[in-house]
Amino acid sequence: MSMDSSGRRLLTVAAAGVLLVGAVVAGVLLLGDGDGRLSEAEQRRLNTVRLAQEYAEQQEYDRALDLLDRLLIDAPDDDELTTLRDEILEARAAQHEETMAEEIARLQEEIQALQREEDPDREERERLRDLEERLADAEQARERTVELEEELAALEERRAEAEAERDVEEEPTPSPDEVDDEDPTETDPDRDPGVDAEFDTYIDQDDEVTDPGEDRIATIPEDEIEEAPLREVEEPEAPELEELEEPEERDEPAELEEPEEPELDEEERRERIAELMERAEEALELDEFAEARDLLEDVLSLDESHARARARMAESYVRESPASSEYRDRARELALDAEAEDEELWIPPYVRAEALIAEEQYDEAVDELEEALERSEEDQARIYYTLANAEFRRGRFEEAAAAYERTVEIEPGYRNAYHNYGITQLRLRNTSGAIEAFENAVEHNEEDHRSHYRLGALQLDRGNLDAAVEMLQRAAELEEGEPDYHVTLANARYAQNDLEGARESFSAAVEADPDSPSNNFNAARIEYELGELDGAYDHILEAIALDPRPEYYYTLGQIQEERGNIERAIEAHRDAMERDDTYVRPMIELGRLLDEKGETDEALDIMLLAYGIEPEDPAVNNNLGSVYLSREEWQEAKDHFEKALEREPDDPEFLYNMALAEVGLEDLEAAEDLLRQVIDRSSEHWRARHRLGEVLVALENEGEAERILEELLGENPDYEQREDVEGILGGL
Repeated sequence: MSMDSSGRRLLTVAAAGVLLVGAVVAGVLLLGDGDGRLSEAEQRRLNTVRLAQEYAEQQEYDRALDLLDRLLIDAPDDDELTTLRDEILEARAAQHEETMAEEIARLQEEIQALQREEDPDREERERLRDLEERLADAEQARERTVELEEELAALEERRAEAEAERDVEEEPTPSPDEVDDEDPTETDPDRDPGVDAEFDTYIDQDDEVTDPGEDRIATIPEDEIEEAPLREVEEPEAPELEELEEPEERDEPAELEEPEEPELDEEERRERIAELMERAEEALELDEFAEARDLLEDVLSLDESHARARARMAESYVRESPASSEYRDRARELALDAEAEDEELWIPPYVRAEALIAEEQYDEAVDELEEALERSEEDQARIYYTLANAEFRRGRFEEAAAAYERTVEIEPGYRNAYHNYGITQLRLRNTSGAIEAFENAVEHNEEDHRSHYRLGALQLDRGNLDAAVEMLQRAAELEEGEPDYHVTLANARYAQNDLEGARESFSAAVEADPDSPSNNFNAARIEYELGELDGAYDHILEAIALDPRPEYYYTLGQIQEERGNIERAIEAHRDAMERDDTYVRPMIELGRLLDEKGETDEALDIMLLAYGIEPEDPAVNNNLGSVYLSREEWQEAKDHFEKALEREPDDPEFLYNMALAEVGLEDLEAAEDLLRQVIDRSSEHWRARHRLGEVLVALENEGEAERILEELLGENPDYEQREDVEGILGGL
């Protein structure tokens, strides 16, 4: 009876399991008016970390590490993620050591039993040699594991030393990149291009909060409170300070001198000052700082003790260039002069608070803002908004939430207050409150693409796919150049099984940021799943050129195999293994390809290595069992198929492979039962029907065999092994 092993191939991992998501997870940014780059949503990050921890607790370490690797692709410097990854690697290494010790002990026991045989036959001698070779391989693999553990320990020690040095140099204060604290009248700064999941954020000079970052899906990122460019390492060159003194007069020809204006009486002077102050404050609202200062100087020429004019002058400096120490000093000087004229004026402490926030002195800034609130009955919404941003920056999220609430109570339409309030609710783990806040944000400003995006990401987390797609599509329409929006929309469309829509969105992400390796990787995965192999090949090569990660080489191997380039597929999987010798996926594929080529010795070595890393993984056990089938080592094959079925008892391919092992062991009744289970679960598993017919013939149940085989040919007249089936029927 001929039994083929064509059913042993393990299906490649579906693209859904490896699609990346645009932005990842480090700090939450408050929004200002600047269009910052947005990261992955924090809630999905938390969910992903929690799921990884659950997998680790169940000793499914490879699955846990896969999840963490996806996050670390976009946030390679995330200490929390790297610490968790290192802990899981240590646990996996311990399990590996225990498994290998058990395997070595078992082999040694079998060898000793055979050695005690007084007159072993040829089969027993061959069995002894095989066991001795496998024992040597196992011991070598164990030694390699010890070496890897030592290397990991050395790396961890160096990482800890680097962190210790950094801790000495850095203050343990909240990131300054987490909030935006300026007046809602200011304009957006230019966008920082950013790179994959690197969260270089800036404090905006307006009320919104943005986060320039790149890459990663579905968790609400921590750096979501937008900032304007206050945090630059090098101070930007500020405009030359205008002097308040009048310029020296120059002698001019008499005919060019303008006639002196007539002196104003007191009432006219007051009216003129009121007019100039109104125009100056309008100019400040439009961020026309130089014009505002010209008007304020005119006020001071009419009334040199005008406290409000000096205070507004101070405000103009700190708002125009908060990153400039020169401008901050001038603002403080003018604020002090204004306060000397009117100690109850609220603007001076507010100006000092703005300068302190620029210097990341948030505690002192809060004190100044509270003083401003005590003095002021005007612009309280603005002061509360700035106070909320400062509280957020120093990590006091309850206080920040209360200040945002007060802001919208005073002025419901205050720009970006609802958005920042939503971000704060996310930090407080109040998802429902965040959704409500973002809904209020888009109600008050339909053009608020950031809040549309947040709503879409949160709805995606909750599984509300239609609502998620609607919101994310609106965000992408409003801000076409933001790749994170397209990536998250692609994931939502993918979850809807809208593959063409997902492909369109991933393509848009690549267009928005062609130098992002993860965007190109995502595009390659979706093209691969759609069977667009040329496009997939182009994108994966671009991803590798930008960042030669092992998972990118693994995907290249899958694409090359589908294109018929088996040798190049093998080469790509070897490249993946060279870059990460604990990465099990390419081992599974490489072992299978070598097995199909008949190179079973190397295939066995590869699969034993994978088994040493992930002994409970069903795919590893299935493919290792398949290699043993090729070597006609039936019992070893059965043992590993049983382990695969322990994890996935209803997998038709695992059941089919188990049936082949039972045939090899000549337990035909067990093979019959397994093949019928395969057909029950997958009625179009034609190979299972074929093998069942063969088994029934061997069991002398020719009538049932004839029925099974005729049904096979009737339902699938183009069956690839039709001639074999017809041969069996002809012999009945």
